[in-house]
Amino acid sequence: MSAINDVIRTAGNEDIQLHFKGYAEPVYTEDSYHVGDPSHGIALANWNHVDESVAEDLSRLGVCLEEWHDFDACCECGKVVRMNRPNSLGIEQSWMKDAAIVDYEGEKNVICGCCVRQNPSEVIDEVLSDPTRCITVVNIDFAKLGFKRTLSNLDRGISKGQDADPNTIADSLAKMGVTRFLFVLDHASGSNMSFSLYVDQNESGLIQDSDDITTNGFSLKKFMHESLQDIVAVFETAEESGMQVSIHADSSLEKNNAIMVTHEESCLFSRLADMGKSYLQEIERIMHAEESMSNEDPEKVWNSDSFRKIVFRNVGTNREAEIHQLRADKRKDFYSAENIRMFYRRVLPSLIQ
Repeated sequence: MSAINDVIRTAGNEDIQLHFKGYAEPVYTEDSYHVGDPSHGIALANWNHVDESVAEDLSRLGVCLEEWHDFDACCECGKVVRMNRPNSLGIEQSWMKDAAIVDYEGEKNVICGCCVRQNPSEVIDEVLSDPTRCITVVNIDFAKLGFKRTLSNLDRGISKGQDADPNTIADSLAKMGVTRFLFVLDHASGSNMSFSLYVDQNESGLIQDSDDITTNGFSLKKFMHESLQDIVAVFETAEESGMQVSIHADSSLEKNNAIMVTHEESCLFSRLADMGKSYLQEIERIMHAEESMSNEDPEKVWNSDSFRKIVFRNVGTNREAEIHQLRADKRKDFYSAENIRMFYRRVLPSLIQ
């Protein structure tokens, strides 16, 4: 333990998280960065931003190295949980978030499937009748908890007919007088997901025929098709006028939520070469300061908490210091708006992705 801490302390890297409670079930190590002995510790980090020698030293000490994008620690038992990400196709999800909405600006605590199954009533109370939540832990007997499966195989995805929408379903149930219901994830793949609707057994009699429940709503296929058409139109207009453009996607989808986002959508909105709307706003803010288009001091903007949180949120401490120094070195070239835009729109994004 002391040797491991010495390695991290010597490296001066604050972005390596150490855990010693082992892995939560089910365990996946096929694509681990380095498989060691969990009893020696599990280190979570963005290894692209950690000195290679640090990773090698930790490996020699038997520490398991995992990407922080793919793992988190259960807030109840402390075990490391494999998260179901777009690069994790075929992995059965067995964890929950402890907040009503997944907020990528401030990730919420994770609860592993084992802890959820020990006290499922607590999770049910949290997500009950909330169309923005979906129970994502397997092997829970909802009949024993007082719920009846009313609809199943509700498909949501990017293909024709996969338009099942929990918000639409919730509105339809409300018209029938149903107030207690749950959504439960059944399956997730690269292009779609399916889920079931469970209704409180005491209210299931209010539904004369399950076919009367309206299920289809917001169409992802139509939305994605229209979005791609918009992108093509931008490039065509730019080409005609001789302009160069770059496309930035906003990773926050209005009126959509965690249950609504398939793996394919996650790839579309978070894996494009973008940093999101908030990133663009911060870059625009500091560019205006650099070009004296605002009353703000560019140094104060650069060092502000909001700028650092949004722009450097996926960058290790050591890497951030390098970028800071590179900006300082290049400031002597900031004599034109063109050079300023070049740094903030091309150089900086390439350094922090």
